Amino acid sequence: VNAAVKEFANTGLMSLGEAATSMKNLLAKGFDVSQARDMIRALMDAAAFGRQGMLEYGQAVVGATEGIKDDISAKSDNAGLTKNLGQMIKDYAKEIHKSSAALTEADKRIAYYNGVMREAAKFTGNTAIVMQTLTGRTQALNVQMANTRALFGEALAPSYRMVINYLLQMTDSMQKWITANKDKIMYTAAAIWGAFAHILG
Repeated sequence: VNAAVKEFANTGLMSLGEAATSMKNLLAKGFDVSQARDMIRALMDAAAFGRQGMLEYGQAVVGATEGIKDDISAKSDNAGLTKNLGQMIKDYAKEIHKSSAALTEADKRIAYYNGVMREAAKFTGNTAIVMQTLTGRTQALNVQMANTRALFGEALAPSYRMVINYLLQMTDSMQKWITANKDKIMYTAAAIWGAFAHILG
């Protein structure tokens, strides 16, 4: 799984988080690692030039895998596939002489896998092509900057936690001291206020 995630992230077009989420979605649906890897490669090729609207590359692929996981055609269209999930189900059901309603979850996985791979076949190689375009290089730069920020945040996290823990301990100690010395604080405040009033008077 880690090797697949790194492979997708190394294109520069998806963040590590997006690549991991895409794999996680397909594995949760019941696909094995090899199938999930094939499907994400196919979705990446489809999304290179066919993703919907203003979606970023990684968002389109993650959205498509979410659609497959949850059986939502509208989301699966994010990556630019021209055939929706419902039609893939119908096509496979006809192929094996069953009704769509009679398909098992295992049947649906085969339908989605075959459907995605067939639909994306015409986009094969588009990921490599888009990586050479200005749009692709800009996208890769944005992703690398996001990854750098995330890594920088992770590097600072231990020190940040130490500071937070110190502040929590300090405020806790201060609260305990105030609770234990309320009378002294009130007396001191009254004395200071009295002296101040005397000076003004």
